[in-house]
Amino acid sequence: MNERQAGIAVIVPVYNTEPYLNQCIKSICDQTFQTLHIIIVDDGSTDQSGVLCDEWAKRDSRIDVIHKENGGPTSAVQAGMALVREDYCAFVDSDDWVSPSLLGKLMNVLETYKVDGVRTGYTVYSEMNKNTKADFVKQPGYFDAGSIEAGILQPFFEQSGDFAQTWSNSRCAKLYRTDLLKQIVFQCNASLRMGEDVELNLRYLPLCKSVYLIPDDGSYYIRIRPDSAQTSFSTASKYQYAEFVDTLKKLAAEQRRTGYAIGRIHAQNVKHLLIHTMVLKCNFVEKVDEVRTIWKIAGKETDVTALFSESGRIFRYCVKIQEQGHYRAGTAMMILGTRIFYLKQWVKKLYTKATGREWHGKR
Repeated sequence: MNERQAGIAVIVPVYNTEPYLNQCIKSICDQTFQTLHIIIVDDGSTDQSGVLCDEWAKRDSRIDVIHKENGGPTSAVQAGMALVREDYCAFVDSDDWVSPSLLGKLMNVLETYKVDGVRTGYTVYSEMNKNTKADFVKQPGYFDAGSIEAGILQPFFEQSGDFAQTWSNSRCAKLYRTDLLKQIVFQCNASLRMGEDVELNLRYLPLCKSVYLIPDDGSYYIRIRPDSAQTSFSTASKYQYAEFVDTLKKLAAEQRRTGYAIGRIHAQNVKHLLIHTMVLKCNFVEKVDEVRTIWKIAGKETDVTALFSESGRIFRYCVKIQEQGHYRAGTAMMILGTRIFYLKQWVKKLYTKATGREWHGKR
């Protein structure tokens, strides 16, 4: 495949997803839209995923397999992109699967509306409780260049730090133009292990003249696993959060944005780290060390505790107590502060439901 070809390249990054891989690849091979080039990138798997990839390549001539050392999701995407010659490109995570009509639907919408990107919704499947939940596009329709800027990019950087309601964070359930994607994919931070899809999309969207978001559709199936990136937590997460925020700051500077919302993203991330630290299975001293490290990452300019409102004062006090060597007392009070935070959220919801008005509390 040395010359440009019509059709869709589907890149599947793989890392230790042996139990789910067959379902994933089969769902892609069974697409009603058949003009496909399926590129499976084995990113240094230590289970039998690599063997399964090679077996699928023997069964279907449309499949190419790349085996490489583990380098993370972005490096796998970059390796796959080097083989893409098709006009359009899609991504499927190796523990997910897709309905037979997904790629044909995306292609039909792209050609009908003459857009540079298409996104559809998800059906979320939980391995824990075996339930499925629809997660459709909240703000569907046609977005021209002005709407992309005003309705997707500007709100992300300057207001919410999120575009889940529109384009979404993920690179999956979308169809991209290969020529545009190749302009930006090799600029992405290959060492990023958290939020890597966000960076790719924030680089891609400014190049688009228009995109289309499909309503009322969940043709892409996301699998939520107990050990997946969405649900797992490790102490290394604090460094991944920090790198993600640094990447967003650099991207905002490149695009000449103030990036006001990035501070909010940073504060929210640190807040979640603090909450997770409360439930880590370690002794009080180790827990306090974690909190100290998180506080250093947060930086003095970020008032993370303000997100906890009243409980924020407790968190500040806890840190002072811990710094004085009173580990047990400080950590116990942190747990109390977290509970106060969640209690306040519950009271707010109850008040709004009862009165129909939003509760702001003291000012």
